[in-house]
Amino acid sequence: MKNNCFHCGLEGHQTSDCPKRDEPQTAEGKEVQKAFFRSRKEWNRKHGKVKHRKESPIEHYSNLKSYLLHIPSFHHQEGKFQDPNRLFSQIPCPHIEHVRLQKAISISKAHREFFNIFIQKLKSILVSKFQSIDHDVDYNRLIKSYRNKNDYNPWTQDLNNAVKKGEPADFSNEQKNRMYTLQKLDTRTRYLYLLMMDDNIIADRLRQMLLDKLQQGLDGPMSVNVCSIGGGPGYEHVAVWIVLLFLINMNKTIEVPNVKMNTTVFDLFGEWKDMAQSIENGLAESIHEIQNEAIATSIFQSGGMSMKLCDIRESLDSTKINKDLLTSLECVDIICFSFVIHENSSFILTKDKSEVQGAILDILKKARIGTFIVFIDSNNFCWEPLKTSAKEYGWEFFGASERKCRIIHGPKEYVLMQRMSKQ
Repeated sequence: MKNNCFHCGLEGHQTSDCPKRDEPQTAEGKEVQKAFFRSRKEWNRKHGKVKHRKESPIEHYSNLKSYLLHIPSFHHQEGKFQDPNRLFSQIPCPHIEHVRLQKAISISKAHREFFNIFIQKLKSILVSKFQSIDHDVDYNRLIKSYRNKNDYNPWTQDLNNAVKKGEPADFSNEQKNRMYTLQKLDTRTRYLYLLMMDDNIIADRLRQMLLDKLQQGLDGPMSVNVCSIGGGPGYEHVAVWIVLLFLINMNKTIEVPNVKMNTTVFDLFGEWKDMAQSIENGLAESIHEIQNEAIATSIFQSGGMSMKLCDIRESLDSTKINKDLLTSLECVDIICFSFVIHENSSFILTKDKSEVQGAILDILKKARIGTFIVFIDSNNFCWEPLKTSAKEYGWEFFGASERKCRIIHGPKEYVLMQRMSKQ
C-alpha cells in the first residue's frame, strides 16, 4: 500500500498520472491517502519532527522576492518587467537545497499571502465605515457567521433563491448591499486574482499584457482598462489592482510606472455606485496604511471606478441602456463576468442551448483582437455553448475542464478567453 495511488488506490502509478483522474476519488484511494498521512504523522512523532510554522504572514512572498534577486536572468534585466511565475518555473534550484526549496518558497502561497494582506486591511476599513452608518448591524459577526457557513442574514437566502431560479436578484436596499459587499469581498476578489495568477496559457498572456503596459508606463502614461459586467460594488477592480501591485513589487524597477487602472462597472442596478466609491476610497487608504506595516510596497494608485448601466439580457445595438458598453469595447483590455452568466442563462442561451445570444454574442463579435474575457460562475452548463460561439469568432479559451484539477482556493467553474482573430 506504500506506493499506491491516492486517487484509485492501485499500484504502478502516481496520483498525477492516474488513468482515472477524471473520475471521483475511490474509497480505496481515500484509504490509501489516510494511511499515508497516519504513517507520516507517526514517523514525525518518533523522530521529533515538528510541523513547519510560518515566521511571518508574508513568509513565502518574502522568500520568493529574495529568491528572484539571485536569478541571473532577472538580475541582469533590471528595469524590465518580467513574470515571476514564468521565471520561477523555468529556473533550476538556486542556492538552497531542493528539499528545502518547496517548503521555503511556494509561489501559490506567495500569491495568497500578498492578496490576504491587502484584502484584510480593506475589509477592516470597510467594516469601520459601514459600522458607523448601520449601528444596529454587527458587521464583524456577520462576516464570521458567513465564513463559518452559519449565516444569520435572511437576505442571503433571497439571493441564493434568485440564483437557483436563474433570475437577477434585487439590490435596491442599501443596507443589504453593504452586507453583501463585505460577505462576498474575500471570495469574489480572490477567485479572479488567483485565476489571473494561475499557470495556464491564457492567464500567462493576460499577465504579459499587464507587464507590457507597466513597461511602457516607465516611458509615459499608460492605462489598463477593465469592464466589470454585473460587477456590483467593484470586486474585479480590487482583484486586478492587486495583481498589478504584485507584478510591480516582484520586479526591480527604479521608479513606479505611470499606469492608471480604469474600471467601468456595468450593472443593471445603479444603487451600487456608493459601494463602488467606498471600495475605491478603502483601496487608497489601505495602500498607505500597509506602507507602514508588514509589507513594503510600491505606491500604485488606481485610476478609479465609474458606474454605468447595462442589461446583458438584451443585445448591444438594440437598446439605449447598452450603448456605453458597446462603446467601451473599442478600448477595453479585460472584460470580467463574475457570477452573472448562470443567473441570466435563460436570456443568454439560444432556445436549443447550443450557443449564446444577445449581449454576450455581441461582445464576442465586436471586441478588439487581443481583448481578454474572464468568466467565473457557480455552474458550468453555459460553458459549452459559450465556447462554441467563441470559436466561431476567433477566440481561444482555457477553462476548468481543460485544467483538470482545481486552483487551490480558486474558483470552481471558469473560462478564460482571448480574441486572436476576427473570423
